[in-house]
Amino acid sequence: MSEAFSASFNEFFIQHVRRLLGARRTESIYSRLSMATLQPSELGLFQRICHTDPITTHPKQCFAASVLYLFDEENLGGTSFYKPTLDKDELYRLFYSPKSPWCSMSNEEFTAELGLEPSYQTGSNKYFELITMVPPKWNRVIFYDAYVFHSAYITNPALLNDDPTRGRLTLNGFFTCRRAA
Repeated sequence: MSEAFSASFNEFFIQHVRRLLGARRTESIYSRLSMATLQPSELGLFQRICHTDPITTHPKQCFAASVLYLFDEENLGGTSFYKPTLDKDELYRLFYSPKSPWCSMSNEEFTAELGLEPSYQTGSNKYFELITMVPPKWNRVIFYDAYVFHSAYITNPALLNDDPTRGRLTLNGFFTCRRAA
């Protein structure tokens, strides 16, 4: 999205959200339109499991994210949030280590490792426990700590398409902020 749009979106974030997420001052914002269009068989490995959006690891910064639902069809899916069942070291090894075994797995090996057929993550597995799911509603925006594991909650991927007037169109915002004292 344009810088002017992102600046307006940031004004909303400043007035209504940032204190709730432990943020003091926005240092940068990025916003974009996004559409989920892929069928489960087309998903990459890391599209099949929840993720975080960590842009910063600086201890004086925090990172917030948002999703604005721009579609009417609730069956296109909301957003789910998860907590890891692994300890911090094992989680790092699987997700962030340059030697992560997941980075070198084929789709078939990844399926065997997770014990799940290719799909959008919509429930708990041996790595993550589903905490909650936020259902979509037209023009609903949710904000969250981007370090919380999350995923598009798509249970009916046959409804996905690339028509922005009928598909799962969202506006995503990413806010790098100074941490509140």
